[in-house]
Amino acid sequence: MSTSPKILDQSDGKLLAIITAIAYIWLTLMPGSNTMVLLWPWVFVWQISLVMPVIWLLWQIWYQRPISALKLGHHLDILAGLLGIGIIISSLCSKFPQYSIWYGWATLCMLAALYAVKGWLNSPARRQWILMFQGYLAVCFIVLSLVLWLTQTYFPELDRLQALQIVGVEARFDFSTNSLRNWHPLGHPNYVAGYLVLVLPLLVGLGIQQQKRHRWFWFVATSLGSLCLYTTSSRGAWLALLVLGLVGAIIVAIYSKMPRHLLAVLSLSSVIVMITMALANSRFRPLILNLIQGKGSGELGYRIITNVAGWQMGIIYPLSGLGLGSVPQSYQQYRPFWAGREAEMVYQLHSTPAQLWAELGVWGVFIPLMGTFLIGRLSIQWIQEQRGVNQDNILIWSILAGLFSYLIFSLTDYQLDNICISGILLIYIAVLADEFKAQQFSQSMQFPHHLYFPTGHRYLVGIGAGITIAVGIWLIPIHRAWALSNYGFFELREGSTEAFVQVLSKVHSLVPWEVYYPYQLGWNLGDLSYQTQDLEEQEDLRRKAVEWLDIANKISPSHEFGHSNLGWLLINSNPKAATEEFIKSTRLVSAKQGVFFGLGFSLLQQGKTELAVEAMALELMRHPLTLTSPIWQLRQFRPIYSEILTKLEANYDDLLTQVSDLETDQLIYQLRGGLYWWQGDFEKADEDWQMENNDFCQILLAISQGQDINQEIDDLPVSPGTLALQAWLMPENREQLLRQAWLSRPEAIPQLGVESPTGDVVDQLTQTMSSAETFFQWLKMLAPNWQPRSQRLGFGVLMRHIDGSLPSDFLPRIENIPMTEFFDIVLPSPNYLPSWDIALQPLRQNLIDRVSFD
Repeated sequence: MSTSPKILDQSDGKLLAIITAIAYIWLTLMPGSNTMVLLWPWVFVWQISLVMPVIWLLWQIWYQRPISALKLGHHLDILAGLLGIGIIISSLCSKFPQYSIWYGWATLCMLAALYAVKGWLNSPARRQWILMFQGYLAVCFIVLSLVLWLTQTYFPELDRLQALQIVGVEARFDFSTNSLRNWHPLGHPNYVAGYLVLVLPLLVGLGIQQQKRHRWFWFVATSLGSLCLYTTSSRGAWLALLVLGLVGAIIVAIYSKMPRHLLAVLSLSSVIVMITMALANSRFRPLILNLIQGKGSGELGYRIITNVAGWQMGIIYPLSGLGLGSVPQSYQQYRPFWAGREAEMVYQLHSTPAQLWAELGVWGVFIPLMGTFLIGRLSIQWIQEQRGVNQDNILIWSILAGLFSYLIFSLTDYQLDNICISGILLIYIAVLADEFKAQQFSQSMQFPHHLYFPTGHRYLVGIGAGITIAVGIWLIPIHRAWALSNYGFFELREGSTEAFVQVLSKVHSLVPWEVYYPYQLGWNLGDLSYQTQDLEEQEDLRRKAVEWLDIANKISPSHEFGHSNLGWLLINSNPKAATEEFIKSTRLVSAKQGVFFGLGFSLLQQGKTELAVEAMALELMRHPLTLTSPIWQLRQFRPIYSEILTKLEANYDDLLTQVSDLETDQLIYQLRGGLYWWQGDFEKADEDWQMENNDFCQILLAISQGQDINQEIDDLPVSPGTLALQAWLMPENREQLLRQAWLSRPEAIPQLGVESPTGDVVDQLTQTMSSAETFFQWLKMLAPNWQPRSQRLGFGVLMRHIDGSLPSDFLPRIENIPMTEFFDIVLPSPNYLPSWDIALQPLRQNLIDRVSFD
């Protein structure tokens, strides 16, 4: 069978096909492509890449290619038409229509690519060629991914671990750390895993199909791809392949002539290998053990939260959804309060069904379901026709396997906005449509082979070209704004604030619906206002910052970021307005650090001391380490600190009489014990910690009372807190132990590393500890502190722009370093414990109601 398609006439659009293929290769192999397209000028290249398939399709229609050659057949074209209608309706009804048009146009371009590829596939040789092309591209992807991961992640981490061993810190390579998983070249390990789930079955099929002298290449590629998949540590991908393996074993059992006992041995061996590899993975192992013990996990909770939010979005707008691209703008409005600190902000809902339901409503449910049903039905008919697996049909079997495994994987993630993944899907669907159409399963489901569009077919090209030009004109100010903003951010980095403001003000006038630019103006001006010592300049900068953040909040009112930071800018000049902003923040993300603290501070500024105390107590309940902050020694808070602690204790007492959940009950005892301990009431702390049965806290309590417990401390697991306690008990090794404690913190792996400012911090810890008479005195009175900024990591990616600054909250933070970095387990704040936030919600709502009606 020939693997080189012959170009018979100009209706193929050979040059356009080549340009489209080059763009597809670029978007697949360019390192960080999924992020780089958010940066000028790559976003413009991305848009050009999207429009190339449209031009290619219009070219084919212009040269009177039979419409039957372009059609998918078997009613799939009806679903494609319904998808286009659904996108239009959703965009017209969207609260953020410009975002919906942006993403809707990208979707329509991919739909055009599907038809362009289908029109090009006019022979079995071309089907073979395009699958070979995809196979070779996948091999390049795998090699690039492994090379980048090894050189930029794995080997540097091994060097870091070796450096840690020199100072006595034992640590292993840990896949549970997100930055250590293989995210190359797409920017996220789940994207890489999704890509591999689609292509690995194809590589297996190509290996089986090829002659022996070429077979080794594809099987080596499959092995490297499997290794690459393992380095992503994607649990969704592992589940998808496990299910695929079970289904594949059943199919082989039906069609294979292999002896049943040999088949059983091979199947059992494969399952054992997969389970062994999963247990060997430091990310999979805790999940498996938790599931065996009936426990949940934060990442499972993450998906529960996003799916619940997606359901709420769709149920409120069932006929249209929120509109494509609207989820990041609206998510926090629908995020459940019991989500705690988990999944505070997302770009996508980590479930394809949830995402499509949220953004398209019934269109996003009916069309995929019907598409899956039709392809499934046609696949079954095809299987019945083929009656077995052989070298001639193995690639179709491989495509079906890839689609089936990705269908399972898509339940745990949404990746259709990633061009290289959508590209594989449309290639597979086009090949299947061409194969199924050639089989002629049912005449009632077929279109006539030689159906041509009426003589006015070029009018159709004119309409398509007109729409493309209209969208291009609509895109001009967006891209002009993007280019100008990139220059404006350059001016900001060069220190020219005035030029930055002028440029981004013009940018905002070009695209007044874009929230990113007012956010950047408001945050940067506000940040500069905190850095200047000139009171007049400070007031002017802050006034302008308030104006821009207010504009941003009107454009997109469902972002806690804008309300919280606006509240901090207003807290001195207009505390009542600040209170209103913090209330909005608490309604969006009630467990966010600082929102109740800011609410309390704004109420205190208005003289509403009782309400301020309640708000501060609620902040300490959700973020109890704030209890140990030196911020309470500032003149604004010192007078009410004791009242806050009294209220906090009363809240714990009340909740203990109301809560019936065992885990939450234990958490309250732990927190109340920590409150007593910090106040120096060791007897009451001991009573509560006995209820919680925490060995570390018992030893901490003993050391706080001056007891000698060297033997007991040796029985504790090695941790930063344990090492810090040993540093107190062994003064001769104090500096070394504190250095080990500092470098073994989770936060130090691998972001800070050995080159972080370890020396200065360790010196401060060592000096202050050596000057203390008691351990408790050191922690409470002498321990060093710092003032970190709460960075909004991923802000640019979530806003779909990465040209600008990475914002940090204006929330004032002063942290007791050893308490925050070594002894945080004494006063824990669980990211995800729904029963805890459910218990706190009545207290929050009662306070908000009282403030609102005050």
